[in-house]
Amino acid sequence: MNEPGYEKLLRWCTYRDRCIHETQLKCKELGLDEEQTEKIISRLIQENYLNEKRFATQYALSKSAIKKWGRQKILYELKRKKIDPEIIEIALSEIDETPYQDTLYLLAQKKWNSLKEPLLAKKKLKLRAYLLQKGYSNQEIQTVLKKLINK
Repeated sequence: MNEPGYEKLLRWCTYRDRCIHETQLKCKELGLDEEQTEKIISRLIQENYLNEKRFATQYALSKSAIKKWGRQKILYELKRKKIDPEIIEIALSEIDETPYQDTLYLLAQKKWNSLKEPLLAKKKLKLRAYLLQKGYSNQEIQTVLKKLINK
């Protein structure tokens, strides 16, 4: 059983972890119909080339470490990729808390020092906006602001 497009998708999936939603979009891009897409995706899952839990965990860990994203942004992006909420929860729990907090603090400190705003309130707002955009929660931002200002 060699479905049209299977070999191409197999190579595509071995390049890096993919989720089912991305694979469905790729199948559409390759001009495959729904039946072909379902067969290929089922086979890729069965052969463990597609694994949502592995994908979500790798995605969360890499975005946190490399892009320095907060959990909120990672959560949002995984939801956009139609990952099951239970799997998202597992993936987010894999992020080690100490390096996560250290990254947040270093990111906040670097941004704080780069802001040329003379007014403290405006400087805080700018930092808050930046960290929210990076995906950190209000509570996390409040905690790091206290550390920065009271050092």
